[in-house]
Amino acid sequence: MNPTDASSSQPGPAVIAAAAPVPAKPTLDPVSVFAALGQPVRWRALQLMAEGEVVYPQKLARQMDAHFDTVAKHLRLLLATGAVAARDWEPDTRFTCYYIPEAFRPEPGVVDYGFARLDFRTKR
Repeated sequence: MNPTDASSSQPGPAVIAAAAPVPAKPTLDPVSVFAALGQPVRWRALQLMAEGEVVYPQKLARQMDAHFDTVAKHLRLLLATGAVAARDWEPDTRFTCYYIPEAFRPEPGVVDYGFARLDFRTKR
């Protein structure tokens, strides 16, 4: 039987589906990100999130002995720069959790924004 014959009972050549494209890292403005990181509350939040931890304002405010509204404002500012992402907290959607997307975390404790690589791992 001719493999190109349409009446053939043999299946035709396998169709290879295109792989889904790998999502690209969002483009960030280096000046905005560096300006945002120049504040202790935001720097500490980034350190925690670099480990893959999800941060929410209430917990961070308690850890830093800071006011909730202050911490929430700083996390929203990081979100506005694109340095972090946010989602609703699963048990109660009234609360927002902040995290660094995996695309920016090549390994635990390291954040790579493309224009800067921040290594928060402790050096021994």
